[in-house]
Amino acid sequence: ELPVISVGACPYPELAEQDPSVCSMERMLISEILGETVRLSQCRLDGGCDCTFELSAADKQPEQQTRTTTQRRPVF
Repeated sequence: ELPVISVGACPYPELAEQDPSVCSMERMLISEILGETVRLSQCRLDGGCDCTFELSAADKQPEQQTRTTTQRRPVF
């Protein structure tokens, strides 16, 4: 089973309501941090209980599907 990140409280709800592309930005940020492809599977703006981000199984090799690795990147 692939990891799931659920965000119950949007850090910028008013901004997201004005410009839903903020949700895509959040997805790209999480993807960049994890070094994996992430998809937004549920969104509060679409009536979901929370925003749910899932790792995309399509990009993983079968032997990698049981674990997730993260790379630490330098912070400048």
